[in-house]
Amino acid sequence: MSDDRPAIESSTATCTVDSDKTAIAAHPTATLHEWPVLSTTRQVLLVLAMTLAMMLNIMQVQSVQLALPTIGKDLDIKTTDLQWLISSYSVAFGGLLLLFGRLADIYGPKKVFVGGMVWFVIWSIACGFAQNEVSIDFFRAMQGAALGAAIPSALGILGSSFPPGQRKTTAFAVFSAGAPLGGSVGAVLGGVLTEYAPDTWRSVFYVSAGIGALIGILAFLVVPKDPAKDESLTVDWIGGALITTAVTLLTFALAGGEGAPNGWKTPYIPTLLAVSILLFGAFWFYERHLERHTTSPPLMITSIWFKGRFAVVQLIGALGWSSFASYMFFCSLAFQDYMQLPPILATVRYLPCSVTGFFLNAIVAILASRVPAQFLIAVGALGTGLAPLLFAVQNYTDPYWQWQFPAMILSVFGADFIFACGILYVSQVAGPGHQALAGSIFNMSTQIGTAFGLAIDTIVQDRVTKREVEKLGLTYDPNARNTPLEAVHLGLNAAFYTSAGFAFLAALIAATCLFGIGKVGHREKPDKEPIDSDEKAPA
Repeated sequence: MSDDRPAIESSTATCTVDSDKTAIAAHPTATLHEWPVLSTTRQVLLVLAMTLAMMLNIMQVQSVQLALPTIGKDLDIKTTDLQWLISSYSVAFGGLLLLFGRLADIYGPKKVFVGGMVWFVIWSIACGFAQNEVSIDFFRAMQGAALGAAIPSALGILGSSFPPGQRKTTAFAVFSAGAPLGGSVGAVLGGVLTEYAPDTWRSVFYVSAGIGALIGILAFLVVPKDPAKDESLTVDWIGGALITTAVTLLTFALAGGEGAPNGWKTPYIPTLLAVSILLFGAFWFYERHLERHTTSPPLMITSIWFKGRFAVVQLIGALGWSSFASYMFFCSLAFQDYMQLPPILATVRYLPCSVTGFFLNAIVAILASRVPAQFLIAVGALGTGLAPLLFAVQNYTDPYWQWQFPAMILSVFGADFIFACGILYVSQVAGPGHQALAGSIFNMSTQIGTAFGLAIDTIVQDRVTKREVEKLGLTYDPNARNTPLEAVHLGLNAAFYTSAGFAFLAALIAATCLFGIGKVGHREKPDKEPIDSDEKAPA
C-alpha cells in the first residue's frame, strides 16, 4: 500500500501518490508511516469527533455574534467594544495555530487534541460566569487558544489515521464541512438560546462546554494512540515566538482598527501593523536559516511554499474565507440592525446553510477524486461571491425566497470546496510528519484572511454609513442605536459588494493559477474490512 504523499513537479503541480522512500527523502525528519487498523465504526466515530471540533470552532464566532447585543446590554459594553468578544477569540486562535501544529506533530496529535478540548471546557464555563467586559474578553481568548490546539491536531489525526483512498478523501471532506455547518448551527444555537434560555447568552457558553466535553471523551476513546515520541524532533521555540507574536499583533491591529479611540488614525494601530510585518519577515528568514544552514528542525519548512501551488492555495483560502466570514457577519447585522428581527427569526434564515453544507460535503467527497481541484475551487469561490452580491442588490421588501434563500445556499460553496480541496492538497504537499503543521498553515491563512476581510469590509461599511448620516445633517456616532435605517442599508450594501469582490478575486486566481493541479482525492479502497485495533498496518 502506498503512502499519501505526492511527488509534485513545480512545472505542472500534478498530484500523484509517491512512495515512502521518496517522501522521506524530501522530508529528512520523517519516518516510515504505519497506518492504524480501525473498524468502519471506529473510523466513522473518529471523523465525527474531528468534524464536531471544527464545527465547534466556527460556532464560537457565529453563536456569540447573534448574542452580542444582549451581552453588551447585560455587561454594559459599548457597541464599538463588542467586537472584542469575537476578536479576542480569533487573535488567540490564529496566533497559536502554527506552534500547536508543530507540538502535535512532535508529541502526538491525540494528546494535544484532548488537552485542547479539556482547556476549552474550562474556559467556556468561565465565560458563562463572566461579570464584566475584561473578564469575558480574557476567557474568550482562552477559548481561542484551546481550539488553536485542537484544530491542527484534528488534521494531524485524520492525516495519519487513513491511508490513501476514498475513505481518506471522504474524511477530509466531512471535516471541512464542519466549518459552514458550524456557522449555520452556531447562528441557530445562538439565536434560540439567547431568545428562550433562562440564562440567555450565558447558556451559549454552557452548551459549548457540554459539546466540547463530548468531543474530548469521544476522541479519547476512538482516536488511535499516539506513536512513540521521536526524540530527534524538537520545538523551534524562537520561531514559535516570532510567528505567534506576528499573527497576534496583525489580527489585533486589523480587528481593533475600528474599535480604537480614533479608529485607524489611533497611533498604535499602524505601529502594530508595521511591527507584525517585520516579525513575519524575521520569522521567514530565521526559518530559512535553520532549514538551510543548521541541523535544527525549523517550525515551518519554508521550501514547502515553493512546491506545486502551495502558496497560491493559501492565498485563495485567505480570500475565500475573508468573503465567507464577512458575509456571515454582515448578514447578522442586516437581520438585526436593518430588518430589526428578533434573534430567533434571524437564526432560521441561516438554516439553508446547514442543509446545503451537508449535501456539498457528500458531493466534494465524491468529486475530489474525479474532478480537477482547480474547477472545484473556482466554482466554490464563485458561489461564495454571488451570496453577498445577492444581498447587496436585493430589495428587503421582497420575499425571503427571492434573494436571501439562494444567497444562503451559495454562500457555503466556497467554504466547502475551497477548504476541503485546500486541506487535501496541502496535506499531500507536506509529506510525512508534517500533516498537522500543514493544516495549521492553511488554517492560519484562512484566519488572517478572515481578520483582513472583516477589517476592510467594516471600514467600507463605516465610511459609507457615516457619509450618509452626515448628508442628513446629523452627527454620526457608531455607538448610537438610532442611526437612520437608510444609512445602515447603504453601509451594509457597500460591505456586501466588497465581500463579493474578495471571493471573485479568489475565483479568478483559481482559474488562472491552478491549471494542472490535478485531482486531490484518492479512490483506492482497502482489500478487506479491518478489525478494530490500535495495531499498525505497515504502509
